[in-house]
Amino acid sequence: MPGTPLKAICYVLNYFPEPSLTFISDEAASLMHLDITPYVLTFNHGLERSVLQPSARKIIDQGLFRKIVIPSKARTLRAIPQLALRNPRKTFFCCMRILKSKDRWHYMSSAPYALFLQDHGVQYIHTHFADENLKWTKALSEWTGLPFGVTTHGYDLREDPMPAGEVSKLLFQANLVVAISGYNQDLMVKKYGIAKDAIKTIHCGIDTQAFRRSDKTERFVGNHLRIVNIGRLVPEKAQDVLFQALAAVKKRGVQFDLQIVGAGPLLDQLKELARSLDIIDHIDFLGAQPQDVVIKVLREADVFVLSSRNEGLPVVCMEAMAMEVFLIATNISGIPELVQHGQNGLLVEPENVQELADAILWVDKNRKLLEGMCFAARKKVEEEFDRKKCTRSLALEIEQCLVTQK
Repeated sequence: MPGTPLKAICYVLNYFPEPSLTFISDEAASLMHLDITPYVLTFNHGLERSVLQPSARKIIDQGLFRKIVIPSKARTLRAIPQLALRNPRKTFFCCMRILKSKDRWHYMSSAPYALFLQDHGVQYIHTHFADENLKWTKALSEWTGLPFGVTTHGYDLREDPMPAGEVSKLLFQANLVVAISGYNQDLMVKKYGIAKDAIKTIHCGIDTQAFRRSDKTERFVGNHLRIVNIGRLVPEKAQDVLFQALAAVKKRGVQFDLQIVGAGPLLDQLKELARSLDIIDHIDFLGAQPQDVVIKVLREADVFVLSSRNEGLPVVCMEAMAMEVFLIATNISGIPELVQHGQNGLLVEPENVQELADAILWVDKNRKLLEGMCFAARKKVEEEFDRKKCTRSLALEIEQCLVTQK
């Protein structure tokens, strides 16, 4: 790689490890293959979870993970003189922030962790999602003088966890701003007034070697469609729309089984809906599952349906496409950058039960046409969404930050 060699970065995260945010631990673990050490600081940890993905386990087992414990005033006051010895000017500036800024908490609480970054040779600080963590990341950057950046996704641009004016200011100050899709890039230009060429589009990729079709895999065997949905059981994932569509295709004589991988607060409500629609006997709720189980479920599936109301650019769609499972997804956000309707999958409008039902019926009636579309789907993921390629692109952008920071 050109420029300054990148050896260590630090992620600042709200949750780690988190099954629904596996793309972050996957990215961090992939950096390790480039001989870059990814430290992780997180406000909330999920170590008690029974489902721990391999990439998260790798980071934890190598001692790269730290839970952020908000320090006492005494601990902060002990850290500040040590920081002052290393960089008096920056320490003075941050102390003024503590005295005068409305964000003084971020500077107070981050001071001891600035020492951690310096002691471990960290060269760059990164966060995912433009939320309160971005303020903390910026504070760490000011204590240490290290460049910082952020990757935006879906909820942060959609739900505004911080006022747009504050986000805009932080993004202008960041050394690297990443969008996971062209859709998000355009949205950020409109929402925050940032120049388009100041935002780098870098996808969250997947391991295309782990997610690949087995030579023994047979699709569309027998009369039953084997359908899979993977996602949290929350309103934005819209499993209720999928259930209504399946009830409609059942009335048209289509036989199916549905496996749902994911947990969430709507489990009981969705089970009750399935009973009322008389499809409960066709649905298997598997709960949250580790990667090896997800791969097994996809390997045995015919169709993957993403019925979401809101998304960023779903990694789970990439995984299904890489395994040559036929994909039906909603036409929202960055998904059309992954799925070309009629070429490598089907797109339907969100919350349109009839359109989703028609898509499932089309798949059932046109099984012989799907092999080529599934092959094209894998090729798309290999070319544009391979994790190694995406992570290398991110590392190159970070290295450029190190050059321009000097």
